Amino acid sequence: MSHFQFRILGPVEIRRDGATVALGPPKQRMLLLVLLLHANQVLSLDRITDLLWQEDPPLSAQANVRTYCVRLRRVLADPDHAGGTRLVTRRPGFLVEVHDGELDLHTFDREFGAGRMLQQQGAVDAAAERLSAALAHWRGPAAAGVRRDAALSGLLDTLDEQRGDAVEALAAARLAQGRHAEVVAELRREVVTHPLRERLWELLMIAQYRSGDAAGALSTFQRARAVLAERIGIEPAAELTRLHGAILNRDETLLAATPTAAGPVLVPPRELPLDNPAFVERTAELDAMRTTLQTPGGPAVVVVHGPGGIGKSTFAVRAAHQVSARFPDGQLYADLHGAAAMPPAEPAAVLGRFLRALGVPEVQVPSDPEEAAGRFRSLTAARRLLVVLDNAADEAQVRPLLPAGPGCAAIVTSRRMLVTLESSHSMALGALSTQGALALLGRLCGAERVAAAGARAVELVRQCEHLPLAVRIAAARLAGRPDRPLAALADELREERHRLNGLRAGELAVRTCFQVSYQGLGDPTAARLFRLLALVRTPTFEPAVAAALLDVCTAEAEPALDRLAEAHLLSRTGGDRFAMHDLLRCFAAELADAMESTVDRRAAVARALSFYLGTVQQAVDVLRPNQRREEVPQLVGVPARVAVTTPAEALHWLDSEWPCLLAVARHVADGEPEHARFVLGLSAATIQYLPMRGRWDDIATLGTLSRRVAAALGDWRAESTARTMLAIVCRERGEYAAALDHLHDVLAARRAAQDERGIAATLSHLGLTHARRGDPVAALRCFEESAARYGSAGRRPAVGITRYEAGEVLLQLGDYERALGYLLESLQIRRAERDLVGEGITLTGLGKAYVRLGRPAQGARLLTLGLRRCQETGAQDSVWQALLWRAEAYRRLDRLDAAVADLTAALAVCRDAGLRVGEAYVLRLLAAVWHDCGQDQRAEACRRRAAVVPDRAPRPAGPVAPDDDWPPVRTGAPAREPRRAAPAQRTQPVQRPEPAQPPEPAQRTEPVARASGPGGQPAG
Repeated sequence: MSHFQFRILGPVEIRRDGATVALGPPKQRMLLLVLLLHANQVLSLDRITDLLWQEDPPLSAQANVRTYCVRLRRVLADPDHAGGTRLVTRRPGFLVEVHDGELDLHTFDREFGAGRMLQQQGAVDAAAERLSAALAHWRGPAAAGVRRDAALSGLLDTLDEQRGDAVEALAAARLAQGRHAEVVAELRREVVTHPLRERLWELLMIAQYRSGDAAGALSTFQRARAVLAERIGIEPAAELTRLHGAILNRDETLLAATPTAAGPVLVPPRELPLDNPAFVERTAELDAMRTTLQTPGGPAVVVVHGPGGIGKSTFAVRAAHQVSARFPDGQLYADLHGAAAMPPAEPAAVLGRFLRALGVPEVQVPSDPEEAAGRFRSLTAARRLLVVLDNAADEAQVRPLLPAGPGCAAIVTSRRMLVTLESSHSMALGALSTQGALALLGRLCGAERVAAAGARAVELVRQCEHLPLAVRIAAARLAGRPDRPLAALADELREERHRLNGLRAGELAVRTCFQVSYQGLGDPTAARLFRLLALVRTPTFEPAVAAALLDVCTAEAEPALDRLAEAHLLSRTGGDRFAMHDLLRCFAAELADAMESTVDRRAAVARALSFYLGTVQQAVDVLRPNQRREEVPQLVGVPARVAVTTPAEALHWLDSEWPCLLAVARHVADGEPEHARFVLGLSAATIQYLPMRGRWDDIATLGTLSRRVAAALGDWRAESTARTMLAIVCRERGEYAAALDHLHDVLAARRAAQDERGIAATLSHLGLTHARRGDPVAALRCFEESAARYGSAGRRPAVGITRYEAGEVLLQLGDYERALGYLLESLQIRRAERDLVGEGITLTGLGKAYVRLGRPAQGARLLTLGLRRCQETGAQDSVWQALLWRAEAYRRLDRLDAAVADLTAALAVCRDAGLRVGEAYVLRLLAAVWHDCGQDQRAEACRRRAAVVPDRAPRPAGPVAPDDDWPPVRTGAPAREPRRAAPAQRTQPVQRPEPAQPPEPAQRTEPVARASGPGGQPAG
């Protein structure tokens, strides 16, 4: 394994496995430095350009950066890395991956921080050791030898400042150890190099005085005074002047105390709460926090926001401890009570405490809030101070408490984003990962106990939603009962109605945490929406659902959604969608039960369900116009729908909402009868859409739910639709006997009810099932009867579908003449009915027929038209078939390169869509084409891959691919002869009059998807 050392605290240097690596020209070295200064963080091209050139970058700047990155990939080559190099391309730019202990800056930060913490705790010996170890990483000025342009100079000057802080801290520690003479020698060198750091002069004077050299200390003051006057034209600071006076007066207290950083007090405030030893994860967030807080041009303000219980306070305290060494003038902390049942803290009261901590006597603390804020800004203007403002209520509470100095920083935590807080950086904190939640649970109640529980521990943290507060409560309950199995608590929390009761321990309670956020909304509409959202169980939802629940238009619902999201009672999941996690839903459900009447709750749910059904019906009507289907029940008057006017919009809406629709169906299936009818309506409305998208497992789920609801309601029509859906799934899974049982029962019921349309649809499904199981004669009989019944009923679109299916069966029987007639009739009907999906599928069938008839040129032309339409409409199952058969046509025309291109594209389509049967067919034909090209090695590789393609779905019994066992062309058209690269002689194919040139497809390019579906009639 390669071992890297990245060194920037001195000349920039990289060592790989102990050997120095050449870094290239100056600009490339500068780029490497920039990336290492932001190690493990993505830097955009724009940011890199600004840092490298700052002003007036050349036109080729970004191209130059990319060139440097190509070279640096070789410089940072690492065979053990997943990408083969430590330089990673990641949108919108690049990053260098650095492991723990590899970058001297990171090690310095860690050692320096540890040393300062030990120093604050009074462990001066250990502090001196860690601070000395930190300074050992410095080999000269930061990035010595790299030109310091203005933007880069700020970053490097900050590093040099940190070294100076470490030198001062080490000197103070050694003074506390009594090593005065040693400190004198070290600090004399430092004041020569850094003459403007008054703290160094101060420490040197103390060291000299304690060494018995009072005269030397007084002389040092005069030198400091002269240097400051000469260099920057100022007098020494008050602290240095006071120290001079104390030495003149032989102040004995100087022999026992070490002067501290500038200010009116000797001891800087160190108010941070204790760091939580159970802290887990958040590494990337901590890295980002450190980077932001050390950015020049401060004061830096970072607002950490997130829902209650997410761990914002713990994170802020950990981050503050990690960077505390960079703020030697102190760290102030205040809980602003913006997330508590008590009133929020008044800024004036907090300012008074801060001023007193900074040494302002009580009698001098201004009573006027504005005057106090001004005094605070004045005191912090020349300091390096960190302020932590925990649980802020709003921006107005925070503004007066922010420090003013460029060397200061503030960390603010809030349940709100505080978007109007000036010059602040926002950092969202999310839930822990599963591993992080398990680690937290293990630290608090025993890692062995958690490991022994295995999957039950995973279930427990999932019930806690990976929320740190909830995990802490669960751990506290387990720790209090060492004899209780972890699984018992998981069982207790499984029941959602009582889950919040189980997440309470001592003063900690998830319910109380949520109550604070809810009561702080200050918006009755948002509060009511929060309650109503618990009634509709969806993983995500769009604003129109909220509008339906509130019975308002979408524009009126959006402000309430924004307020809930701002309070982190909802989360935005991308785009214009929202989600409510399960623990919040439990809390909202409790509120809904307590505050909403039964009538209002039922009415709100009915409005949401009707919105979903109405929009589903609208979307499906756009996808397959003129296709009659089962009636979709409306539960109440449908609220304003989402605008779905094109096939692209319809398909996007259905695909986006389908997981939500199925989740709602599961939730209401066993509920109120009027709500359970939603399941039947959803089945009827999506009976063609679901097969289009190959959602076979979802069809099975919805069919099972629908059958149960239909039986409970005594609705035989709905039960017939449900059993048809189940038959479709059985057919796709190769369970043909079960499919036929379902369909025969449905056919009997529909015959008994004299449901002519239902009979025709069921016969069509029977035909498809017989065709798949290898009985084309029975299939053809069913299709013929179905077409006749549809024709008698004036159902021309359905006739077009059954004619296509019958044409496919006739191809399998070898009756190519009759098959062409049926397919041409189907094409004519589908074009007349504007069935774009069916048009593409039928053109593909026609092209396949002409290829089988030995007329590959005509077949290729039709397949190209079909392919174009299928691609436009998203009919992926037909896209790969069109490519497959066009490849066969090109093969017969000896256009082998084109055949390879089509098969390569078909392979990608099958793999993207998970069509494993299609993948095997494509590989088989690709093997044949490579064989024709004389590429036997490639051909054999394709054959082997085809043989091992996993195939969970059974293959149809009849022929599908060009190399399947098709019936011979009985009218004399030749079969294709085997050949290598040279074309073989072929006899003339059967002379059938070619149809008139099929008209170009209508100019509609919105993506739709193909159905081969259940219900009112099967889609072709």
